[in-house]
Amino acid sequence: MLRALPSGRCGGRASFKASAGRAVVLLKCEGDLPARAADVAFRIAVGGGPASPPRGPRVHDFARCAVGGLPADQAEWQLGAAVDASSQTLAVRVEAAPRAPGAPAAWGGGPEGEARYQ
Repeated sequence: MLRALPSGRCGGRASFKASAGRAVVLLKCEGDLPARAADVAFRIAVGGGPASPPRGPRVHDFARCAVGGLPADQAEWQLGAAVDASSQTLAVRVEAAPRAPGAPAAWGGGPEGEARYQ
């Protein structure tokens, strides 16, 4: 999911126009997961090419909360800067892998806690 960030002018509500393209990328699990598969390590990249390295990894328990995202210090993206001018498209890349409880994230990071968004 892409969620526009509030600009402070809309009483807490946000639109992509009002946010000037500032947004967060959230992952949502829409099914029931067994506990052994609920911990997922993921990275997110917005835009294409080497100028858009992935952020993360982040480990989230989707059995506990269906929506997860990057930590606050990595979560905000400037979507306008990531749009491909020639095709007017936005690439969002998510790399995800199940993680056994207590195991390090698939990309070499350790357990890094949870990010929760309401």
